[in-house]
Amino acid sequence: MPIARVKWIFTFILLTAGFLRSTIFFWDNFEEGSLLPWQIFTSGNASVSLEIDPPYSPSDPYCMRRQTHGAYSLRVRDDDTGGIALSVRLLPPLGDNDYLIEFYIDIPIGHVPLTWFWIYRPERNGLASDIQIALAPFDQSRIYVIVRDADGFHTLTKPLYSDTLIHPQNWYRFQVYRKRGEGIYLYIDGELMGTFTPLSQDPPGYIKIGTAEPQDNGEVLFDDFILRTPPDETHPRILFDRQFLEELRNRRFDHDPGTIGVSYAELWDTIISRANYYLHHDTLSFDTLNWAYPFDEMPPSWHGIFSQTYYPQFLQYLSLAYAVEGDTTYASRLKPVLLSSGNWLQWDAYINSPITLYGAIGVAHVAYNTALAYDLIYDYLDDFSRMSIENGLLVHGIQQLYLGIKDGVLGDRPVNWNMPLVCASGLGLSIPAIEGYQFFLQDEWTEAYNLVRDYLDDPIESFNREHGDSRENQFYSDYAMVHLSAYAEVLKRHSGIDIFPDLRNYGKWRVFSLLPGGYGFLPFGDATSEMDLDEMFLFSRVYGDPVYQWFLKENRNYTYDHNLGFGGDYIFYSGFLWMDKNLSVLDPESAGYPLGDIFPVVGWSVLRSGWDTDDVIVGLVSRDNGYRHSHADNNSIAIGYRNRWIIGEIDNPYGFWETDYHNTLLIDDTLGQFFDYSSVSADLGRIISFIAEPEYGYTVARAESSYITEPGAQPLLSRFTREVVLLKDPRLVLLRDFVKSSSGPHTYSWLFHTYGQISALGNRLIFRDGDAGLFSQWISDRPLHSSLETTPIDTSFRYLNVKTAQPSDSAELLVLFYPEENGTEPYDLTERENYWLVNSESYSLFLRRYSTYLDTGTVPLGPQHSGERKKLLLVGTNPLLDYLIYWEENPAGPIHTFKISSTEEGTAFYEFPAGISSDVGHFIAPELLTDSAATAYPNGPKFLKRGNSEYITYRAGDVVVLEKIGGNAETENTWIIGKGNYPCLFPYISGKVGVLWVENRIGGDELLYTVVDEDGPQNAILLYRSPDGETISPPAIRLRGGRSLSVAFSVRNETYSYWRLLYLVTDLQHPEQTTLEEVDNASQNSNISCSLMPVSLDFDEEGKPHIAYVKPFGSRANSVFYVTRNSNTWETPVSISPRGSRNPAITVRGDSVICVYEREGEIYSTVLIGEKWTDPEGLSHDGYTALTPVISWPLVAWCGIREEKGNIFYRVWDRGWSE
Repeated sequence: MPIARVKWIFTFILLTAGFLRSTIFFWDNFEEGSLLPWQIFTSGNASVSLEIDPPYSPSDPYCMRRQTHGAYSLRVRDDDTGGIALSVRLLPPLGDNDYLIEFYIDIPIGHVPLTWFWIYRPERNGLASDIQIALAPFDQSRIYVIVRDADGFHTLTKPLYSDTLIHPQNWYRFQVYRKRGEGIYLYIDGELMGTFTPLSQDPPGYIKIGTAEPQDNGEVLFDDFILRTPPDETHPRILFDRQFLEELRNRRFDHDPGTIGVSYAELWDTIISRANYYLHHDTLSFDTLNWAYPFDEMPPSWHGIFSQTYYPQFLQYLSLAYAVEGDTTYASRLKPVLLSSGNWLQWDAYINSPITLYGAIGVAHVAYNTALAYDLIYDYLDDFSRMSIENGLLVHGIQQLYLGIKDGVLGDRPVNWNMPLVCASGLGLSIPAIEGYQFFLQDEWTEAYNLVRDYLDDPIESFNREHGDSRENQFYSDYAMVHLSAYAEVLKRHSGIDIFPDLRNYGKWRVFSLLPGGYGFLPFGDATSEMDLDEMFLFSRVYGDPVYQWFLKENRNYTYDHNLGFGGDYIFYSGFLWMDKNLSVLDPESAGYPLGDIFPVVGWSVLRSGWDTDDVIVGLVSRDNGYRHSHADNNSIAIGYRNRWIIGEIDNPYGFWETDYHNTLLIDDTLGQFFDYSSVSADLGRIISFIAEPEYGYTVARAESSYITEPGAQPLLSRFTREVVLLKDPRLVLLRDFVKSSSGPHTYSWLFHTYGQISALGNRLIFRDGDAGLFSQWISDRPLHSSLETTPIDTSFRYLNVKTAQPSDSAELLVLFYPEENGTEPYDLTERENYWLVNSESYSLFLRRYSTYLDTGTVPLGPQHSGERKKLLLVGTNPLLDYLIYWEENPAGPIHTFKISSTEEGTAFYEFPAGISSDVGHFIAPELLTDSAATAYPNGPKFLKRGNSEYITYRAGDVVVLEKIGGNAETENTWIIGKGNYPCLFPYISGKVGVLWVENRIGGDELLYTVVDEDGPQNAILLYRSPDGETISPPAIRLRGGRSLSVAFSVRNETYSYWRLLYLVTDLQHPEQTTLEEVDNASQNSNISCSLMPVSLDFDEEGKPHIAYVKPFGSRANSVFYVTRNSNTWETPVSISPRGSRNPAITVRGDSVICVYEREGEIYSTVLIGEKWTDPEGLSHDGYTALTPVISWPLVAWCGIREEKGNIFYRVWDRGWSE
């Protein structure tokens, strides 16, 4: 049952007094918008109602409601002396049990004069019971609280906090604690105001709030009414139980260093020394009365930072020290801190301001650390302390996080950034501390899990998905993951739900990003290059992964010497708690790890020459939207060597929003990349190619769309491509940038930052930090100027600024980086007309200029360089089946083995073994190999055969191109069709060819087609113009009757967060006769970007359309949907695949409908039989990574990639799939 805001947890006539201990009877926070079960009595001008706190401003979607007690409060108001405003609540029979009644009141000063207003008047059968509390007239600085007990009336005073509702200082916390045999203890804001004698020894039967007599008047807001008896359960229980606690107590005497090289005893010595430091740290002031800010030495700063460091450390070290050592000195120091925290105004650093998402992170930190500390010192606490701490955790922690999720502040779907995830994890970690949470915190528990689940299920809608699981789940640092991993452990312990399989890839991200030589992490902005190991201890144990154990061993020296102990800033004792000292160790090379990987969530590709200290690591970052990590750092690189980030980023939480602090490009000295939290572009940057081979690695990124001056503006650049090649032996990094302007001539500045020194050595520059040095050589098609500069916020952080001397429309830069140990002689860089040569004793590298990709390979160098070359490198050959659209009805042979080759003239072709003929297109422009924007798709054919000629269409740069290839396999003609994306072909009358494409415009995309004859393309015909902000997906087309063209496509509006599936039919002879229908739609409560999947379309013999598509969000987001139409009505769409599916293709013959799709590198099919779709059937071959399937009855074909070759596979349907 959810928190019973208006219901009791049980029917108390079934219970006896002996069962009432350890019970929270109810908690009224009025968030269900109802006054039940309060009985309301009013007369005159008096009223009892719900006060609704103003919602957060639409202009600031990350701001929570302005008060700390939710959206609703009980409002009791009497404007004159002739009315009565009374609210009455019946109480359960409490018997002889001690109990605590707690509530909060707010006095809206200045609304109505206040005279003798009863805020708590308990009664039983008409006789006074317990004590009565009223508010009396006040002055400018104090309120007066009148207490009536058996000894008469008592006047108490409290400071007057504020005069407006919007400030949380108005709220006063009242606690009435009844302890049998001792009396009634009254606390206000945590301060004991006195001990009082009950008016009657019988507990109250009900309470009254309001003006019970006509002469009284006034107004109060009343909230968070909690009635409970003392808890009586077993602790600890959140992270571990008593049995495991005994094991921890034994560990402190275990001096065996194990496989990592650090013993439990060493870890415990660090923990206990830190606990002793906090035990005697007299500068930390936890004043019960000092609500606003408990720390003397730290002013409020960026998003509640105080609650992320001092408070967690203080609580965690002292509480674990008490639990393991049993020394009450630690618990006695901790107890007043936990009690005072329940009286803070709010659990974040934004005092006197709205509770923001940033502040909610502070709430999460305080909440779960309070819960963990309370869990460990539970047996030391008295009954009142237990109840008071739990109540504070409920009101200030759990409620705030839960309401934030419900309000949407923390609940953006899908959750793909760190802040909501930290809050959801903090909520989940806190809940098990509460008495009876299994019964009345189910809503909160479910919301926390659902938010995390949404994150885990978030597909990575980008080209990078092809390189791995759609649920990569590695965040930009351990900031979110350390919380999520701990929550995963709690979730598994307390509900049996295991999300660890979904987090498996995060450890790979940490391993691949490890700085050679030990400690270090890919550096970017506020994430810095430091990394905490908390979650890796847990992952190593959970997965039993010896490579993760190797990772911990590599970092042991630094982390053990770290002044915070082994572990980081959040779960400090993680090493002591989760380390498996006996797990075997295996280095990544022995484990078969490749020398690089790509991580779509964080937008990084990582290349490395190996795993030793003298190896080199290169990271290249470019991401498709700011939520991945909102830094202005697209196309930035980091180069590490010998335990140093030779080229890195500033170790400072400021500056990362500026391009100046990253290793990327500036325009005209000042114009950098633009991002805006509230307006996140879907295509700021992206990794467009990645290869990791045993001898080399290669990656390419684009970031021209990042260079805008404001949201929606046209980019200043039409191209900014950065390519990186890393050779293993010798260690050599090649960086090549190509920049092209779309806004006139500019100057271009390349920035390279370091904490080391930069100096010249002949025609080379050397970057040196300690004993690590990198030589660099530079070449460009433009004259360059260079300067050495320092950053204003850290003068020890300097950077090299390499700038073109004169403005130009384009520029190209090539840089070679290599360790000085490679040799003292520089590489020979030779510039040719269309390419560069990089010569050394081992290599001749050919680098094509002014292309969109980089080829390296051997080239003839003449007699002076004769002899066999040691290595052959082939980079940039990305075989895409997406272009193999045209098929003969009966292709010969079960498998076509092919290999892509490239020539110096810029052409590429597929080679087939002798004796196997193929009508697959064989001549492809270079851009088709690596430019994901040119990727073809099912039912959008790019090849078309007309007579003896073949036609192929593709996108080259920003334009759509059509080539005509004659029977002699030579290009006969080439036409520029127009600017745009997603071109596809259809046959037109009289041997002509039609081209349909999508043109991107600032005011909205357009769907166009044209007809091409011998004279070239005719005028384009507009079929659909999208509204402003709407983008069009790759379309699917079908031509019926030679003139009726049907087009299925989807659209996505970033501003209003909706998606639609559209169906268009046009008469090619009379295009004005065009119809448009909406087939399906979906919306979400956020503007988080997603890519638009291709749509697939086919017709049956009766002319009915059948469409397969992927919906980007909704209840079955990222699964394949199917829909058809009967007469003029579209049927209800149905989901026919698991989530994580993509690129569907559909075909229909007779009464058979077949849909194939790709999921996690495999091809699956499902068939409609009658009215039911069959279960998914795998079609692809083991050992191959399958790419987009293409289907044409009765054949389905796809490309399987393994090593350097691609194999074309197909299967034929005949009431089942052929082998």
